[in-house]
Amino acid sequence: MKLGNVFGIIGRDPKMNSNGTVIMFSIAVKRRYKDNQSGQYESDWFNCKAFGKTAELINQNFHKGSKILFDGDMRNNNYEKNGQKVYSNEIVVSDITFIESKQAANDDNRQVGRTEPFPTSAPDLFGNNGVTVDPDDLLF
Repeated sequence: MKLGNVFGIIGRDPKMNSNGTVIMFSIAVKRRYKDNQSGQYESDWFNCKAFGKTAELINQNFHKGSKILFDGDMRNNNYEKNGQKVYSNEIVVSDITFIESKQAANDDNRQVGRTEPFPTSAPDLFGNNGVTVDPDDLLF
């Protein structure tokens, strides 16, 4: 089944097979709505797989915490284990779109898991010390 564009954050470092032809990783995709009880956005986790040149690109440019945008297909990966039927799904990645610079992708201070509050001042582009922003004036 064709999914189209999928945007997520890589949840663990991608693992390349010994031949260097297949890579596997997981992504977290934030839901569009908040949980009624907690008031927080929830995430869904998906296992992903890529082959060939796409696998090489992912191996060279992405790691845990990297933002990734790709096209992919959802595949069923059903099998039997110890006489029990096991059902699983995975996304097979076909095309990647780079959405952050290599420096941002390698920056250890990414926004992922950010716990400190957002800054209330921003540098002035015209050389002053900064502009004070009252959080109550923000629309979100």
